[in-house]
Amino acid sequence: MFAFIPDTAIARFVAKFPAMFLDGHVFEQPYESVVVADNSSMTERLRRSSVAFVTAYLNDAAALLSGGASLSKHELIRYSKSLDLLEGMTL
Repeated sequence: MFAFIPDTAIARFVAKFPAMFLDGHVFEQPYESVVVADNSSMTERLRRSSVAFVTAYLNDAAALLSGGASLSKHELIRYSKSLDLLEGMTL
């Protein structure tokens, strides 16, 4: 039997469980290591930003994998750069 999840589920999974993937577990992007002393709202805002940073690249990769309509030169360049950046932050 084969297991399958949609390409877009990966970004949602990372967003739901960032501590499992960030801080050097899969991606080097900080998450739990982001702490602003005496300012929990700033800490949470920076952590959400860190998660959004990774999930944006994962969503670009999912869009590229989904195929469908032909992509413009600019879209291909964007996805290429997103994949480069994503590769650079993985362990």
